[in-house]
Parts: sequence; structure tokens; C-alpha cells
Amino acid sequence: MARLPTSDELRDLEAFAKPYCVTVYAPATEPSGMGRDNPSRIELKNLLDQAEAELLGEGVPPHDVRKTLRQARELISSQEFRPLHDEGFVLFAHPDMFRFYHFPAELPHLVSIGSGFQLGPLQDAIRDNQPYLVLALSHKHVRMFEGDRFHIRQLRLKNFPADMKESLGIDEYPNTADARRSPPTGGHQTAEITHTEYSVSQTDKEMLFLFFRKIDASLRKFLQRKGEPLVLAGVQYLLPIYRQANTSPYLVPGGLAGNLEHVRPDSIRQRAWQLITKNGEA
Repeated sequence: MARLPTSDELRDLEAFAKPYCVTVYAPATEPSGMGRDNPSRIELKNLLDQAEAELLGEGVPPHDVRKTLRQARELISSQEFRPLHDEGFVLFAHPDMFRFYHFPAELPHLVSIGSGFQLGPLQDAIRDNQPYLVLALSHKHVRMFEGDRFHIRQLRLKNFPADMKESLGIDEYPNTADARRSPPTGGHQTAEITHTEYSVSQTDKEMLFLFFRKIDASLRKFLQRKGEPLVLAGVQYLLPIYRQANTSPYLVPGGLAGNLEHVRPDSIRQRAWQLITKNGEA
């Protein structure tokens, strides 16, 4: 999960203007299964070697160079440094200040030595951020997430209708598989089974529409208060049914199609952010 500077940390970085400040940016690297020799760790070592050479070239005494980069070099073998392949990192180093962050924004390759830190790419990434909501649809386990470019978390909403059977007070879900158990043996029977399959499917759609209307009604005040783009997610055929039931003006075109029941929230975040940027919401 991304780690970004707090408002206080960002202010401290902006105010720090001493000479020979080291700034290092690195984009995300591809996974390799190399353990401690993960490309992110190798990247960090190479960039710190470059920073050391530039500091020495500026005439900084070797003792002060080692002091400047000591905490940064300790990250290479530390458990605190997490080499996630889908996240880049940024590092600010000086004998009197050290900060390390990682986040999944597009970052440049950059080593900078100067008075104060090079904060431009970090500030751009934070400024371009946009909060959003993801409504993950299903028959039994509807979930709501709140996310942005860097983070996502599941929300626990009070009195939220998450289960169709419970919400509609029905005993069982329509099961289209039951209509297909007996193969047709004649023309008349074929027509009868086809009609049965259609009826079951139509009943399911009608129930889903009623269920989604309940969800829409329960979310109306919440969505109005948040004022954030709403992304739909779920098996493809659920999405247009919810759009028919929807009354929120915040619903984003498109959606995240697929069964997301067992997908990591961070994967949902990545796909949702791509949709948000595609639709010009960020």
C-alpha cells in the first residue's frame, strides 16, 4: 500500500532549504522473484551510488556523504523497504532530515543535489489525486469502497442492503441451472424449456432491479454528501441493471466488469483509477 507524506511532513520538506540535499525518484519496476535482489532494491543501490558520486563531485567531504546517505543505504537490506513491483519510490536525504515514500504514480528517474529537495513530481502526483467510490455488485455480498490514486478501503455503511435474499425477503435465488438439467427430446419440450429458462432469467433481472433500487435509495444521501465519482464493479450483466435503477448523478460511464469477490482491493484501486482518468474525472 502506498505511503505518502502527511501535510506536516510536506510542509517540513518544503521549508527545508539547506545545501546538498539529495532527492531520488524511481518509477515502479517489474517483479522478478529475486528476493533481496529485487529490481527495486538494485535500483535504489544504483541511484544512491549516483548520488554519492555527485556529492563527492560537489566537494562534500566523504564523511558527510556517508552521513547523508546512511539511512538511505540501510533501506536496501531493511524489511521497512518494500519492493512492490507496482509502486515507485521517492527519497529525501540530508544529515538533518530523511524521508522515504512509495506510491503507484508515474515517476521519473531522477537524482538531484541542491539547496532544498526537488518536490515537483511528488507535488504533481498529490495535486492530481481524486477521491472516488466503488460499488461492487453481487447477489449476496455488495460492497462499497472509497479510494483515490494511492489508497482504497472498504466502507461499513449502516443499514446497507448487501444481500438480495435478505433485502427482498425471499427464500431462495432463481437458479437457471435447474431449467437446464433435462435435455430436450422433442420440439414441444424444447420450446417449453426455452420458455422456462427465459422466465427464470427474467425473474432474476426483476429481483435484481428491485434490489438495486433499494441500494440506490439507501445511498442517495450518502452519495450526495460525498459528491465523489461512483464506479460500478461486478459481473458484466449486473452493471446495466444497476444503471437502470440508479438515480445518482455521480455514476461514472463504464465500469469494472468481472467477478471481484476474491480480487485484492489494491487491484480494484488500480482499475478504478484507470477508469477515473479515462473519463476525465481526475
